[in-house]
Amino acid sequence: MRRRELILGAAALAAAPAALAQTAPAADEADEGAALTQSRFDDWVGDIRARAIDEGVTSDTWALALQGLAPDPVVVARRAAAAETNQTLTDYVQRLLNGRGRRARAKFLAMPQLQEIEIRHGVPPGPLVAFWGMESDYGGNIGDRDALRATATHGAAGSGGPDWAAEFVAALKILQTRVVPRARLIGSYAGALGQTQLMPTNYLKYGVDFDGDGRIDVWNSAMDALASTARHLTEAAGWRRGESWLEEVSLPADLDWRKVEPEVTALGPSDWAGLGVRRASGAPWSAADEASTAVLLLPAGLGAPAFLAFPNYSAFEAYNPSLSYAVGVSLLAEIAAGRVPYRSPWPPEPALAAESRMAAQAALARLGYYAGKIDGDMGKRSRKALRDWQLATGRPRDGHLTLDQVKALTA
Repeated sequence: MRRRELILGAAALAAAPAALAQTAPAADEADEGAALTQSRFDDWVGDIRARAIDEGVTSDTWALALQGLAPDPVVVARRAAAAETNQTLTDYVQRLLNGRGRRARAKFLAMPQLQEIEIRHGVPPGPLVAFWGMESDYGGNIGDRDALRATATHGAAGSGGPDWAAEFVAALKILQTRVVPRARLIGSYAGALGQTQLMPTNYLKYGVDFDGDGRIDVWNSAMDALASTARHLTEAAGWRRGESWLEEVSLPADLDWRKVEPEVTALGPSDWAGLGVRRASGAPWSAADEASTAVLLLPAGLGAPAFLAFPNYSAFEAYNPSLSYAVGVSLLAEIAAGRVPYRSPWPPEPALAAESRMAAQAALARLGYYAGKIDGDMGKRSRKALRDWQLATGRPRDGHLTLDQVKALTA
């Protein structure tokens, strides 16, 4: 969802439910948000009125929306808060699967209606249950922030990411449907709604009345929320019917890293097999997977489970670009479907402090490999830079930063 553009990388998503796991923006944005005044907020909201009316929002709805509309101090505080955690990806994944795996499987078995969603929209039950569990703990934590206040606060404070004016107007349109009372138009601090945390614009584009009661109620109807998410994954995130998302593989000891760049080199399963990369389960690939391509994913580096990530894996990244989130929820989807998510052990690894990650980024920038922000977020650009340095220095280019590599970079 577009709200995920607010989120930092894997290290910033430790243990909180995804519905509440959004972290702070850059420091300059946080300073701006901290200075948000009622006057500035009112000016921003007032500037939106003409657009809202042009898009069909009635004067009655506008008046209802203005009741109690003021900057949300919780949103301001979370924007200004430092996003610091040193939890490793290994710890994150294990805690997630141990904490939610059993319930995910139980929900999968207890909800045969999920098969109908797959028939209609092409997304199997496993990923839907995984997103549901991660985003709201199966409806137990949908958020408690007023969606109108939250989207307006972000807009007035100048948050990056979504078009906050569009999200605010979309929230007004949802209010106008009276699907829920004004007081129950609630969601996360980023304005995401319901049991699978749809942004207001996505609710309007992809919302599904699965239970046929005439209302798209993603707050109180799990099936409406799950069907809406399935439609979003298919139409916006490019979900491909019948294909895998993340499959564990074994790597040969002599893999030629000059020919293989994780997260970049896209090959079909047969071509990967030609390089010695084999499916860990030993099972044959489906015809759909054989006709597709996948990239190698080494989320915790060599020595930890390795995966082939098929195009459907990008749907997990669409919800949250954090490597920890996307891998964790992908594996939770496997557990929900009754499959073994991985067979190789996740070895323990020391956590790297934000200062160490930032020092590595700064060193990579000095060496000409990196041109992004020095923020400690080892996202895709940082991992790409690290892989380039690893290859140039004769290391396996797994893109996984270790303490020894920090020392080598900063020596």
